Amino acid sequence: SFFDFIAAGLEIQVIAAIDYTLSNGKPEFSNSLHHINPYAPNEYQTALLSVASVLAPYDHDGMIPVYGFGGKPNGGHTNHCFPLTGNPAQPAVHGVDGLMAAYLQSIQSIKLSGPTVLQPVIQAGVAEARQAQSQKDTLTYTVLLILTDGVYNDRQKVIDEIVAASNLPLSIIIVGVGQADFSAMEELDADDVPLRSTNGTQMTRDIVQFVPFREFKGQAQAALAKSVLEELPEQVVDYYHRKGIKKPPPRKATAPHAAPVATHSTTMSSIPATAPPSYDDIVLDDDSSEELPLPAASAPVLSRFTHVNHCSLVMFVHQCQQQEIK
Repeated sequence: SFFDFIAAGLEIQVIAAIDYTLSNGKPEFSNSLHHINPYAPNEYQTALLSVASVLAPYDHDGMIPVYGFGGKPNGGHTNHCFPLTGNPAQPAVHGVDGLMAAYLQSIQSIKLSGPTVLQPVIQAGVAEARQAQSQKDTLTYTVLLILTDGVYNDRQKVIDEIVAASNLPLSIIIVGVGQADFSAMEELDADDVPLRSTNGTQMTRDIVQFVPFREFKGQAQAALAKSVLEELPEQVVDYYHRKGIKKPPPRKATAPHAAPVATHSTTMSSIPATAPPSYDDIVLDDDSSEELPLPAASAPVLSRFTHVNHCSLVMFVHQCQQQEIK
């Protein structure tokens, strides 16, 4: 089960990618999805905080590479995969606070452009997954989170990339932001019709989960967590089962270690360690989430996670229990 792999030391690497295309609207206008209002978060801030708060607790070291696509960093040419840190050698920030701070800083210097092209950021996730696959002494699984306003222009290239990546330790979670037509994203989800590449090759397994964020506004965070994590446990287990790894050996006891510390580059040094306090009030309520008992075996596993919000923890245990039942 998924819980067996987590208990055995499965490492999850989360990567985030954010849409900086002009279809989001110019940030200086109040109706833009990227408009910065000091008194209220924009659509991307709300979605990034809410979804990242669900995924970040599972990241093995707390360091999350974060990229942008479709924008012009520092007034240059349109780039379809650029690190928000400004340093390709150090694209990672520390946790949810680092993500929020990096986004806030970047939107002030990146000019929105286009078109919306997803293949390069998917390739970044693929590169991470290939590197993880080459490591024989550890189990590492990559989760690529993409936030976008919906319409993209490289459909067949993206499908080809996903089909080719379906045999890698990779899952892609796409979060639709705004009110656009997300039918193209729902196609990538492939729950009903498997994707086929240009040469007719069918994906070996489903690796994409699409989440329309607008459907969860005003709902308890448990509903969002359930949707974000709905397919991930099964995708992880399916990948390792296909590789002949049915049940990993028990995790060896190790001495506790200190939380990782980010090595900031010159560009990253201006990114504050914590997000502005005003972000705290936009986390979705979890009052309606059901209390689930923690299995005794979960204690050493949960010690791997720091700053886990209650709702994410509940959803994690629920997903593990569902996998045990299967």
